[in-house]
Amino acid sequence: MFHNMGPRESTKKPNSNETYGERLVTKDGVSWKIPLEELKAQTGSMFMATLYYKDAEAKHKAGEIDDAAFEKSAENYRQHMLYEMSWALRMILRGSRSGPEFMPKSSYSKLAAVVVGFLTEEGAMKYDETAKKWSLDFDKMPDSVTNLMKKLGTLYISAPVDDVEKFFLYYIKGDGEKLLHRDRILEVAGKMPSILFDYQIKGL
Repeated sequence: MFHNMGPRESTKKPNSNETYGERLVTKDGVSWKIPLEELKAQTGSMFMATLYYKDAEAKHKAGEIDDAAFEKSAENYRQHMLYEMSWALRMILRGSRSGPEFMPKSSYSKLAAVVVGFLTEEGAMKYDETAKKWSLDFDKMPDSVTNLMKKLGTLYISAPVDDVEKFFLYYIKGDGEKLLHRDRILEVAGKMPSILFDYQIKGL
């Protein structure tokens, strides 16, 4: 659904034979079209969740829905954000198993670094150095996600590919990488086994 929000890598630019994706390949042949497209879709999911929450909040203040209905909407919103950020941390873990240097090959690991780093800078996601735990500021999340969505829109539509690459690499290799706290992710989840298959033996 969220891939259909705005342009995508296969969409031709207005008054051009070039697609948006074709302009997202660097001179060295590094393509950022899939990471950017997937980041747009992932952020779009969070963005829509914040819109539903803000709509419920406005209706509650106007007396159009009661406390129970609003709390249900608020809880759905909180659960959605917790799921999204938990998913992002898992994707960062995937790109952290090869050694101390963060070298994600998956587009999902790359976009997860951006999501966690950007929302941490915005104050919507916080890491407590003493407790070594993450927390989410659900009140800050709507504006923070909107800011990320606006940034992505600019990158997708008009930014040079070098700017797109710089944006991603800031959170993958640059100063923004420290916001990921990959050492803690590895400490907590790095040794956990991954379930690849779930099966049952019948007829014995």
